[in-house]
Amino acid sequence: MAAGRQNGYSLIELILVLVLAGVLSAAAVGIFASRDSYDRRIIVDHWLGVFQQARQVSLSRSSDAAVGLVISQLGDQWLASLSADQGVVLSQTLERGGLSLLIGRRLAAGCSDLPSLPTTILFDGNGQLVPYQPLQLCVLSSPPIQLCVSASGYAYEGSCL
Repeated sequence: MAAGRQNGYSLIELILVLVLAGVLSAAAVGIFASRDSYDRRIIVDHWLGVFQQARQVSLSRSSDAAVGLVISQLGDQWLASLSADQGVVLSQTLERGGLSLLIGRRLAAGCSDLPSLPTTILFDGNGQLVPYQPLQLCVLSSPPIQLCVSASGYAYEGSCL
């Protein structure tokens, strides 16, 4: 072996390869990911956040008065209004993009068998649903989006069964 000659790659060459691989993978994600997957994630995160806020407001009140979450459809938007003993605490809208939202307590029923909007959901001072039964939320898309709110008020993505 000749003096001063080294085998392998330098640190700069390795870092350059990693940077190029990162740039190429970021470009590939943009090509293969569809807008529908982003829209689906936005819908799921929005409704999980709405239920979490309703539960947190009811826990912060810690009184016997229930906190009401009214979910309705207003044109091409869904409207979620959170009200307590002092009136409307929070109101949020989300573009529905032609999708339908169904909410009900018939857990064995399929999504299409649930009642449509408007609906009112009550949370007690412990952050639990009133009545103490799970609640199923379905967005009729392809495939349908299912969310569940447990009787304790915890919301998660998936079926209630």
